[in-house]
Amino acid sequence: MQSASSQEEVEGYLRQSSEFLQLEVFSAGKKNKNVRWPLSQIFVDINHKIGYCPIGKVGNSTLKEMFIGFSNIDNKEMILSGGVHEVPDLYNTGLQLSDYPDDVVDGMISDPEFVFFAVLRNPVERCLSVYWEKFVKNRRTHGNVGHTAPVLSAVQRVPLNEVDVERGISFKDFVNYVISCNPDVLDTHWKPQERYLGGIVYNKLFALENLDEMYRFLEERTGLVINRKKTNSSRAGYASVVEGAYNVLPGDLEKYDNIEKRCFLNSDLLRKIERYYSVDCLLHKFAA
Repeated sequence: MQSASSQEEVEGYLRQSSEFLQLEVFSAGKKNKNVRWPLSQIFVDINHKIGYCPIGKVGNSTLKEMFIGFSNIDNKEMILSGGVHEVPDLYNTGLQLSDYPDDVVDGMISDPEFVFFAVLRNPVERCLSVYWEKFVKNRRTHGNVGHTAPVLSAVQRVPLNEVDVERGISFKDFVNYVISCNPDVLDTHWKPQERYLGGIVYNKLFALENLDEMYRFLEERTGLVINRKKTNSSRAGYASVVEGAYNVLPGDLEKYDNIEKRCFLNSDLLRKIERYYSVDCLLHKFAA
């Protein structure tokens, strides 16, 4: 099994890649360590007084690109080419709350004119998307193994360095693992969405399934026409029928491009997901 990608490994890759050499224009590592997660990763646009909370597996790659597009920061192309997740997390780009000193952060959070928003996703769809992408289709990739290995280790009952990535686990295994854990220790891709929203009063909540309201809000706020890209919301889709797919291992699932959502769910699994993510369900219903 490959070990998880560390911050040092990612930064080393960025430093060695010729197309990323110009990233030295940013202040590597000079982030405000006093600003902790989830506040640390919030995107801010001081010019338009907008803050956006990226949430794992809620279209945040596309939404981060959108935010960078209308924000008033330098070196946008370098950030986009270097990676909308990696570069802001590793470098002081002016995009995240953790790029600013304590007094400026406190000022943004307390400023009544500053508007913070988040995009939420149906928790059942999010779980399916996580499983399909990270535990089935892309389970062998180095980056994904860093996220999935602790789950595989717990379910397969083996040490981290002995997990069987090829064999993997079923969706039922994944759900049962998640609901057995304290939400605070879960990987951010399947951590409850409500855990991202602490520390700030959010003025706007939007649903991933209907982003028209978000685009209208941002266009009114910025005075710009926002490029409306389709979000990358990978999931088990609606093509093939594989009855009892929730009990099937990845090797027998990956041959399908898409599988009907209902095949991954029975009443017990649906009830478990909705109970564990009950606050997310309420927030999503409110946002929609």
